[in-house]
Amino acid sequence: MASNRVLRFDGQTGAFIDALVPANSGLLFPIGIALGADENIYVCSSLTDSVRRYDADSGAAQGTFASGGGMDFPQSAIFGPDGHLYVGDANTAILRYNGVTGAFMGAFTSGGPLNGAFGLTFGPDGHLYVSSFGNNLILRYDGTTGDFIDVFASGNGLASPYGLTFGPDSNLYVVSSETSSVLRFDGQTGVFIDVFVATGTSLLVSPVGLAFGPDAHLYVSSFNSHSIMKYDGASGALIGPFVFPASGGLLGPAYFLFRHICGDGDLNGDGFVDDDDVPIFVDTLLGLDTDAGHLDEADLSCDGAVDGLDVGPFVRALLGV
Repeated sequence: MASNRVLRFDGQTGAFIDALVPANSGLLFPIGIALGADENIYVCSSLTDSVRRYDADSGAAQGTFASGGGMDFPQSAIFGPDGHLYVGDANTAILRYNGVTGAFMGAFTSGGPLNGAFGLTFGPDGHLYVSSFGNNLILRYDGTTGDFIDVFASGNGLASPYGLTFGPDSNLYVVSSETSSVLRFDGQTGVFIDVFVATGTSLLVSPVGLAFGPDAHLYVSSFNSHSIMKYDGASGALIGPFVFPASGGLLGPAYFLFRHICGDGDLNGDGFVDDDDVPIFVDTLLGLDTDAGHLDEADLSCDGAVDGLDVGPFVRALLGV
């Protein structure tokens, strides 16, 4: 997101595709972004104190989805296990909005030393983990009731925490924006493990968002160097810029997400679904072909996996019905 836009990049190469949401589409200083069950994207428009909805394929604006309830400079948004939208802002509580209508449902969290909820994630245990930006804490709230549980993680250089996510190893990874680093904490106890991405690592300056990609590597947005950096998901070693500085006009990237695109069955890339695609589909289904492009095209059921649910849609595409 940059210059009041949402930019789209190739999820495998990082190449710029387009400005999915162009300027003058209702966004003012966008930061947080979430993908809804309806496959629309929901973007925190911080300077309008609202969350706006856009078609994830065309970028067409669908208006303000959520606002009110005291929303003030929203920074982060996530859809919870209950399907509702949770928004973190400059206040001392997480706000909840109906996931279908956007109607304000009330303050979800209560208690705890929350001072600016600039990052949100639901953990494997179903609880809500929050980056409390103003006092450098990671707080844990009951994922059902919103009651404060504890200060889950703190210290060890954590300063101005923003994005946080649980990794493939089930540990918690947190952006420490002020130190331009990513810290790792034990996902069950909150005990500090290590500095996963160290200060001074290449172009990483004032990071905001982070996400593990489909390839299990870690991607981090670098706000002040206008880039997305890629790190080895197991070691934290720098792989390099994934989105190069200012690519496509990228300025001040904040939160971002990977969106899985449904396959259409054209596994050999010739523009048709025909007999030539059948052996490739079968090998992919059986796990004999692990080419990333083939896996994407074979996932016709759009569930992120190639399995028996894809057979029927592939046969229908092959028959043209």
